[in-house]
Amino acid sequence: MAGNKVYKRILCITDLHAPYNHPNSLEFIRRCNKAFKPDCVVNMGDELDFSASSYHESSTELYNPARELEEGKKIIKELEK
Repeated sequence: MAGNKVYKRILCITDLHAPYNHPNSLEFIRRCNKAFKPDCVVNMGDELDFSASSYHESSTELYNPARELEEGKKIIKELEK
């Protein structure tokens, strides 16, 4: 609840991990948004992966930190449409 508004339908998006998200994830989110017509959309976190700066083991085949951020931002902008 934000202020006095009560939301009845909330679309929660979590763990997108862009730019390594599933190729169909944005289309799936768009379809859910269209089908359920939420009153509110909430991004719960982990929208960007940040594997380049993670303590987890990573591959040299992945993007460097700057490119990962650049590509991730493009996907987030698409999500905002």
